[in-house]
Amino acid sequence: MSLIADGSPEISIIIPTRDEAENLPCLLRSIANQREVKVEVVVVDQASDDGTRAIATEFGCKVLMVPPSGYYSPPSTSRNAGAEAAQGSILLHLDADMELAHPEVLWVLREAFRQGYRAAILREIDVALGFWAHVKAVERRCYWGTAMESARACDSLLFQALGGYDTTISSGEDFDISFRLSRCTEIHRDDRLLVLHHSRHASLVKLLDKKFNYGRTANTYLTKPAGSPDNRAIAISLSCLKAYVKARIEFRSNPLQYLAIFPLRLLELLAVLCGIAYSHITEGRGHR
Repeated sequence: MSLIADGSPEISIIIPTRDEAENLPCLLRSIANQREVKVEVVVVDQASDDGTRAIATEFGCKVLMVPPSGYYSPPSTSRNAGAEAAQGSILLHLDADMELAHPEVLWVLREAFRQGYRAAILREIDVALGFWAHVKAVERRCYWGTAMESARACDSLLFQALGGYDTTISSGEDFDISFRLSRCTEIHRDDRLLVLHHSRHASLVKLLDKKFNYGRTANTYLTKPAGSPDNRAIAISLSCLKAYVKARIEFRSNPLQYLAIFPLRLLELLAVLCGIAYSHITEGRGHR
């Protein structure tokens, strides 16, 4: 099976990876099954040792390598490296644990850009295992149609003009680029633009550990000047609360998981604050 386009690709899909051999085939198969769109896939790998690169090569992806980060952080550098190597006029940034929800997704995306849109949101549906993973799935559904959704698809020239993802921030980089995109163009939404996010079994400890690592770099994003929202921390918190209130239908459908959002968010906030405090302590030691 090959994902190499005949002729110039219309859409370049950029996938950062780090030991994603378990997840990657599902995403690549969903891309290969798309309707009538010339596509290339750029896999940007961070020193995987589980066969990730071999799988990408087998599917005909373009494979790049970048140095791994010391601990988990959103891969802005990998996304920018993939965009630089991409040849398509539309860039689509996906994670390895995602899957295009139906065979028309890329066709719908291409047609939207042909109509003049230059950025688009792909709505995420979590495929979750375990209680806390289901809580996160309900939480993310609350964000549909709100400012808490971020654009994953972008015109390549616009992406280049904006300087891509800001590599100085490792938390909130998706919100940051969506905010910058929204100042330049209308961000397109279409209910047919859907991806499945295979979050699998996300334990409470795993969720909090992820937020702790976010916190280690969050301060750079929250204090970023020059055209940012007035106060990022307050703006994000208010956007979340508004989203929860508007999504009362989730309470009727999943009352226990909906109510569990609030203690989970409080614990995640504490984990982020601990990460911020830890980064200040370690930076202070480094300056001695």
